[in-house]
Amino acid sequence: MKISIPVRKAVTIFGPVNFVHSIHVKDESLKTYILILICLIPLILSITTNQQPKQNLLQPFYCVLDGKTYYIVYNGENVNTSGHFKNGLKYGIDSDEPRRILPVDYEKIYNPNITLLDCFEIKRDGKVGMFNYKTGEILQPRFDYIMPSGKEATDIAYGFLDGKYYQIKSGQLKDLKVTKFNPVNIFSKFKYDVEKLGSNALLHSYEDVRKGHYGEEFGPIIAVVPSWLEYLKMLPKSYYIDIKKVNQSEYFSGTQHVRATPVIKESLSEKLKAFVYDVFEYGVSVRTFELEASKLVVLNTENQELTSVELSSNTISDYFCRQGGYQLISNGLIETLDNKQEYKLENQLYNFETIRRFLNITESGELRWLNSNRHFDATEFVYLEDRHFRGCFGKWMQPEEEDYNIWVTEHLSIEDLDIMRNEIFADYGYRFKSEKWQKFFAKKSWYKPRFDDVNDQLTEIDKANIQFILNMKEKMTGRVKEFTKPRKDRYVAAG
Repeated sequence: MKISIPVRKAVTIFGPVNFVHSIHVKDESLKTYILILICLIPLILSITTNQQPKQNLLQPFYCVLDGKTYYIVYNGENVNTSGHFKNGLKYGIDSDEPRRILPVDYEKIYNPNITLLDCFEIKRDGKVGMFNYKTGEILQPRFDYIMPSGKEATDIAYGFLDGKYYQIKSGQLKDLKVTKFNPVNIFSKFKYDVEKLGSNALLHSYEDVRKGHYGEEFGPIIAVVPSWLEYLKMLPKSYYIDIKKVNQSEYFSGTQHVRATPVIKESLSEKLKAFVYDVFEYGVSVRTFELEASKLVVLNTENQELTSVELSSNTISDYFCRQGGYQLISNGLIETLDNKQEYKLENQLYNFETIRRFLNITESGELRWLNSNRHFDATEFVYLEDRHFRGCFGKWMQPEEEDYNIWVTEHLSIEDLDIMRNEIFADYGYRFKSEKWQKFFAKKSWYKPRFDDVNDQLTEIDKANIQFILNMKEKMTGRVKEFTKPRKDRYVAAG
């Protein structure tokens, strides 16, 4: 281990050392022992007072709070930031005195002052706690997550453990009290935005060969997602080490915008509350990348259990089929809209296709995706409307034209409608008379032809949807292009 001695201690050493050298003794070995003892005194003092030099461990990040520098240190062997908060590394904090103020014993250290004032969240064995960098007090990790008490951090936060919330005070971390904290207001108002981190951002400590150094002027900042948003998997990543400021786009690639914003608050029942967050991520790599997503959070106020799920997601690579969204059909059913490409879904009718899925919210708040044998799930779960026939549908051109390689339409074709209607019957084991449909459904692993008549098995939704499809087919007859609006386009995937 490399050890360095602070200047103030070196001065303390050199005086006694020179004095010992001036002493005339017969046994030079005694003088040597005295010199060794004098040199060891600062090291012993350093250990007993917990003053460990920063150089003992690697320092990937630092931050400046109230004019004082705090170094995140870890027990790794190199400065490759891609491995931070991974691979079993342990972290602690040094002050600029230098002094070890938080032992190197934690798997993650979060941005300060985001959840509780004057504190870093700290994580070990999947649980989170708090460290007050002003007082040195440590609340050892024990909570599933910790929430702030308002839109911004105050001197009070709330830790969740075993179905209960505990009040945590910044100046008295170990004085925990069970409380009846209601997180509804936090979920409906709290916004997370890395551009608002300000002085609470972590900064890179290492040199950047491209610009000479990392730091406040040029380098990217580090944003560690607060534990409660991490617990809900609200953002695509749990931490970002490449956040660049808006005025730094000319210097390096990285993530520029990351935010989660609440947009919908719904009461599903007396005890169930639902919140939908819009998530946005944007940055520059080889080319720009962009993500838009919607996240659903359901809170059971009776037992304080939280569940979450991604409703929809779109990236900039979804060039012409960039649709996404959701619709609350009833208190217990949500319809989502997404786009799938041919390599993502078996037996698609198109190479690029709008897909609708359905999410059921149980009375206890559990989230379950509804599964169906049918390609068009909507016919099983909801009464069809015109919107269920609209979307974005693409097929590769054979052969390609000079400037185009794909056909895109905005509405299902009449052939699609025939498939939609007949798969309802096939789902109940109808034995088709037509060779065309026998061959078509024989390719489906779920199809088992057993009955010559399945009308008595059809649900009211099935019957209504069969009629709705026939009505739509009648409207489209002779007017297909008016509905589908076919156009040529070009798709090039990022390589």
